[in-house]
Amino acid sequence: MDNFLLIISCTMILVPLLLSILNKKYFYLSVIILYPLVGQFIRLKIDLVLFTINPSMLFGLLVLFLTLLDVVLRPIKHLQLEIAIIVFITLALLTSVFSPIRFESFSWSLKITSWLLIFIGASKTFSSKEDLILVNFAVTIAALIVIFSFALARLGFYGESIDYETGVKLYSGGFQSGKTFGYYLAMAVPTLAILLVNKSGVLKVFSLFIILLALGVVALTFVRAPVIALLIGFLAFQYFSWKYDKKSSRQLIGSVALVCLTILVVVFFFKDSEYTSRWKTLGDKYTEGKIEKLGSGRVGGLMGFYEYYVYKASPLRKMIGSGIGSSFIFLEQEKYIHNDFAEIMLGCGIVGFFLYFYILYKVLRLLLQAINKVPDQEMKKYIILSLAQLFMFLAFHMTNITSGVIIISVWAVNTGAVLSIGYAAVDDARNHVTARTENNSLA
Repeated sequence: MDNFLLIISCTMILVPLLLSILNKKYFYLSVIILYPLVGQFIRLKIDLVLFTINPSMLFGLLVLFLTLLDVVLRPIKHLQLEIAIIVFITLALLTSVFSPIRFESFSWSLKITSWLLIFIGASKTFSSKEDLILVNFAVTIAALIVIFSFALARLGFYGESIDYETGVKLYSGGFQSGKTFGYYLAMAVPTLAILLVNKSGVLKVFSLFIILLALGVVALTFVRAPVIALLIGFLAFQYFSWKYDKKSSRQLIGSVALVCLTILVVVFFFKDSEYTSRWKTLGDKYTEGKIEKLGSGRVGGLMGFYEYYVYKASPLRKMIGSGIGSSFIFLEQEKYIHNDFAEIMLGCGIVGFFLYFYILYKVLRLLLQAINKVPDQEMKKYIILSLAQLFMFLAFHMTNITSGVIIISVWAVNTGAVLSIGYAAVDDARNHVTARTENNSLA
């Protein structure tokens, strides 16, 4: 059976290889669809000469190589951003050589490299608003794959599960962790909402139905981080809608009221059930004085990070780090620090941290510049959704998902596409004004 599944997964891996030759646009769309499929074969092993990998890792390496080739062979669009990304990637790969766990650190660096390059590649590939419908279509298929996988796992047909200390089960299905279900579907919501802007009738109802299904699965995973990220994304969406889309801003009070009402209903009717048990542990640990245990130990991780970085790390390690993914070694803990910014500061030092911060800042700035210049109101709504997704991405950084290319690929392709299409719309509007001015001058 394992050999049969191995053949299937390796066959799927060949799809992006073929599409990268035939059509770059469909190559990036295939990455979105195939990641959640191939990612479920993570328990299968492929024995090589020096090490063992799984189909997901093989798929990731292929995507990384093809994306790198695509990025290098095409003209630079955003010079400062691309230079910052290349320098950060180079630093991350070099510092992994000095990590006490070289292979793992190198693997983490490659995963970060992968989604950064996917983002740049997508920003050079998509060119029209119709392309965003294709991105929505790909994410919809991927979301349905994840939802169906969760349903099968929940029904006990395949996969594994773990028990939280509160008694609830976390179903992992074919993924390495059950958290992938909640993280992936939450990150997909802003992209799934593209049809709510663009279409009407049956397609709009279908899009809303998929979003509600995704939110339902997020709730059933009992994972807190996707819920927090969705709330942050919602607030970001409302803020940017109020600022840039006056028609949408009228819905602000009603939307916020609906969310508050939903939270109150859940707390009132499910306060002693499994649906709120994991949230209740936060208050319990706080009252017990176990501050370091808050957020599944994330607070303790940050406390350990501060103590190590300030008092124990050498000046060289403070400056350039010693490999991303090495935090549990230096902090003498059993798991990673669960905070991407702290992980990057430990792995790439203060230099890498500021480089990464600059990359995120530059993406935000480019999106804001695009929304301020683009004349098309519909395009503004797409950028608003992308801004909301960016803030969700930042929220997820507090839970250590930098290495989760399956999850981040949705953000990378969608944001890269929105950035490209937004600036194309700005250029078209500028060219139209120039042509009209020239015609008036001739007249």
